[in-house]
This record gives sequence, structure tokens and C-alpha cells, in this order.
Amino acid sequence: MLQSVQMRMPKRLHFVIHARRERLADEEAVAESSGAALLALSTSRDGCVVLAEHEADLVPTLTHALSAPTPVALNALSTLANLLRQDIGVTTALQSGIVPQLRNMILPMEFPPKVVVSALQATWNLANTPDGKVALVDAEFLPVLSHHCAQGDPQVRRLSAGCLMAMTINKQGKLESQCCLEPLVDLLLDASAAPYVDLGSVRSACLALKNAAEFPQARSSIVRIAQKRNLDPQRLTNMVRGEMFDGDEWPISKRYVDQWNRAADPSARAAS
Repeated sequence: MLQSVQMRMPKRLHFVIHARRERLADEEAVAESSGAALLALSTSRDGCVVLAEHEADLVPTLTHALSAPTPVALNALSTLANLLRQDIGVTTALQSGIVPQLRNMILPMEFPPKVVVSALQATWNLANTPDGKVALVDAEFLPVLSHHCAQGDPQVRRLSAGCLMAMTINKQGKLESQCCLEPLVDLLLDASAAPYVDLGSVRSACLALKNAAEFPQARSSIVRIAQKRNLDPQRLTNMVRGEMFDGDEWPISKRYVDQWNRAADPSARAAS
């Protein structure tokens, strides 16, 4: 199947990529259609493999398209999220300036909810990579994500907690996690008390708090916040069950499990 796709796609893909690059400013309809074709291809693993062959042209083009009108930007954003989920184009995306674009797209009240959700999905996938963690922490994503944990709709809160979970594996993420702690504890309480328990939010919030708690000052703050809300801090650990996944929308990924094992290893932390 993959061989068949690879035989049919290169010429068409070349046209789509370059039509997008050349006509983005002049013909929004062409750009939107091209983006829709790329998005459809990126929804499968085999399609991402095909797109990976054109990473050098494709990823900068998609990153540039994030500043285009909303339909074009949303297609580009969703395609990038799918590629980053497969760890394709991470370095190229960072070099092309994806981080400030994503930060702008998750700012409260700046974009429609659908764009914010896609931007958070891309951010989470980027945060699951070592270089992505560093870039996102340096770009001060933590306060913006904390705001979404406190005030977003359930899906936005869950995705934001997932981003924080991944980013607080990073040492600097732990050191700068103070702004996240209270929103994460409140998210944990809200998700646990809901008629239908949102296990994704519970797991992400718990693990983000556990990551941050490796920093003594954050640990003291978590205990203080939990006690103010009559929450036994031990429950933060007891609530975590099973394996950790990236999210419900995409196929199961164990990348986070691998990173958590590494982060839990003292020798690995010392090496990093």
C-alpha cells in the first residue's frame, strides 16, 4: 500500500507544495484547497511518511501559512500537528519559527476555539520532544497554558494540562512551574468531581503536578494549595492509573511513557 502511495504522490505533492508557496498571498482558495489535500494526506502514518520526504520545503511553507487567513492557517496547523505527532519536521519547524506562531494562536480571545484546539495539539506534540520542551519554556508558554487550565472549555483545559505535563519534565519547566500549580490543582478537582470523570485531564494534571513537585519550592506550594482545598496530597499520586497517553484524538502514543521513565531516573536527570 505504501509503495503504491509513493508511486502516485510525488508529482501531485510537488504541485500542491509549490502551489501553496507561490499562491498563498494571491489565491486563498488555491491555498485552502492545497492545505486540505495536505491535511488529508497527513491523517495517516503512511501519508506522513510520504510528506516527510518533502520536509525541507513543506514544513517551512506550512509554518509560514500559520499567519494566513483562518481556513488556510487551520489546515496548515492541523497538518503540522499530525507531522509533529510522528516526530517529523521538529527541527525544521523550530527553525522556521513555529513557536511564536503557536504562542500567538493560543492566546486567549485571539482566535476561534477550533484554532486554539489545533494549536494546543501541535504544542503538545512539540512539547513531547526534547528541543520542543526547551523552546516552549523559553517562549513563556507556561503562563498562557495555565490560564487555559483555569478558564478554558473542557477540551482546551485537558490539552493545556497535557502540554504542561510534557513541559514540566524539563528542568527549567519545573523551576518556572509556580504559575501552573493552582490551576492544575483546581483542574484536578473539577475533573474528578464531574459526573463523568475526565481521566485524560486527571492524568495530565496529576503528572504535571508530580513533575513540578521534583522542585522543592513547587512541592511546598502544591501541598499548601491542596490543604487549602481540603485535598490530601497523597491523592495526587493515587489518582494516576494505567499508562499515560498523548490524548484521545490520536492513536495511542507511548512517547510520554518513555520520557516519564527517563525523567524518573536520577541518573537521566543528572545527565540532562
